[in-house]
Amino acid sequence: MNVPPLRNAVKNVFFKEVDSQCGKLCARKSALPSVLRVPSTNPKSLVEFHWENILTEMKERAPDVLDFMVAMAVPKLNGNDGRQVMPLCTAYGILMNVRNRELSLVQKINSVLLGVGNATRRTFDRLNKSCITQSRDNYRRIMDSLGSDLTSVVKAKIESGLEMRVIFDNFDFRVLANILLRNHRNSDMHWIAQYVTFDRVLQRIWMIPNQLFLMLWTFSTSITY
Repeated sequence: MNVPPLRNAVKNVFFKEVDSQCGKLCARKSALPSVLRVPSTNPKSLVEFHWENILTEMKERAPDVLDFMVAMAVPKLNGNDGRQVMPLCTAYGILMNVRNRELSLVQKINSVLLGVGNATRRTFDRLNKSCITQSRDNYRRIMDSLGSDLTSVVKAKIESGLEMRVIFDNFDFRVLANILLRNHRNSDMHWIAQYVTFDRVLQRIWMIPNQLFLMLWTFSTSITY
């Protein structure tokens, strides 16, 4: 490839193929939309998220993109121990989100991770500009969407024999005003938080003597590990 015109012509053919592959993934009305397209009304895609799904899409629908990224990131890959999957899929998700903001699966996953880790709004805003996460407001919508179908989850756990417990936490405090006006006075606040939890051990295990239970648990642990 020492001839610049020939080199540029070959590169142009490759770039057109990459653009075509990515363009098909961005099509909204495609019969097979990208796995990165996650409507807010479909929280199941987030619950059943696997990095392998993104990698499979790259292999089958954007192979040239995957080859380019692998050549850039892991040119001397000897086998696959799984450590390369998440970085490659994350980079792919960020680049596709730059091209089309609706392809936001990776950004939603990152938003949940940051939100659960108590990231600040400033952190969300900065990373959102880099197409790494969504905004903090969108994070709240994602969590509301994930919790919109908890009835079926609770029902399934109860049917499996788990005992449901509802936990309430109260928090009372008083807000004092520096200047007392008609619409600006001291106020007593009462906040309450509630959540549902389940036993990790089935009720039928409770009837087993402690010694036998410990033996069974030790045996199952040795088999698992």
